[in-house]
Amino acid sequence: MKCSPFSRRRRDKLVPANDGPPIRRDAFHEDEPILDDDDVADDGSPIYNRVPVMQMSSASLCRMMAYLTSHPPERAVALLGPKDHDAVTHVLIDESGHATSASFTLGHVFLNEKLRLYTAAGLDVKGIGHSHPAGCCWPSLGDLHYVAKCFAADREQSLVTFLLPIIVGQRLFPYIVYRDHPNAAQIAQVVLF
Repeated sequence: MKCSPFSRRRRDKLVPANDGPPIRRDAFHEDEPILDDDDVADDGSPIYNRVPVMQMSSASLCRMMAYLTSHPPERAVALLGPKDHDAVTHVLIDESGHATSASFTLGHVFLNEKLRLYTAAGLDVKGIGHSHPAGCCWPSLGDLHYVAKCFAADREQSLVTFLLPIIVGQRLFPYIVYRDHPNAAQIAQVVLF
C-alpha cells in the first residue's frame, strides 16, 4: 500500500494546533496559499485555516488504508492514540465485526477485550475508521447515531471529538464529529507525522 496521494503536501508551513504546539498543515497543491487576504485579524495577525485537523501517524494511516481498501466495503478499524493527545498512533482492526453489503456491526466483545490492553498502556479510542460502498462518501445516519451513543456513554465527558474517516474505493474522506454537534460531521484535513 502506497500513501503517495499525501506526498505532495506542504511541509514548510505551520499552523497552531488546538491549544497545542504548532503542527504541519496539509496543502494538496504546492501553489495553494496558506492564508487568504481576508484571513487577517484587525490587528494584522493571521487567522489560520479553521478546517478541523485529524492528526495521524503515517504508519496508522497506511495500516487503516491497507486494510479497508483490500476488503469489500463495510469494514471498520478503531483509531487509538495517547490519552493526553488528539493524534492517532495505532489502528486496531475489528476482526470480529459483522459486515453486510450495506452495513457493519462492530464486534464489541473482541474490541473491548483488546482495548483493555491498549488503555492499560496509556492509549484511548479517538474514533472509528470505516469503509462505505461507492457513492457514499459521507457519514450515514447510522454512523452519526453510533457516534452520539459514544458521546452519551462517556459520563466524564472526556470525549470531545470523534474521528470518523470514511474510505470509499481508494479515497479517504476524513470527518470529525464534535460532542456539542453530534448529528453533524465536519470534513477535516489530515496531518501526518
